Amino acid sequence: MSDPTLQDYEAMYAGLLCAWDRGELRGPINHYNHEGGVAVSGFEMRQWLSMQCVKCRYDWSLRKLPYLQEAMQRYWQELSENGLNPKET
Repeated sequence: MSDPTLQDYEAMYAGLLCAWDRGELRGPINHYNHEGGVAVSGFEMRQWLSMQCVKCRYDWSLRKLPYLQEAMQRYWQELSENGLNPKET
């Protein structure tokens, strides 16, 4: 199984709210090469991902949001429910 794309990450985080003002975090996802980032399909290096709050315009690092683990679990659960094995490569 390949790594998620930028669009996959955007879908994973759809509907999340800013921790400061509860504004919606909306794509497109901003990204840059970063060793501490996540694997993204189409990029050789790991990517640091962020989305901007529509109210306060703060760029939230998706890696640092407390929602990261929950969003990833939802993503893998959806794969499993659709008959895909997330452990297969």
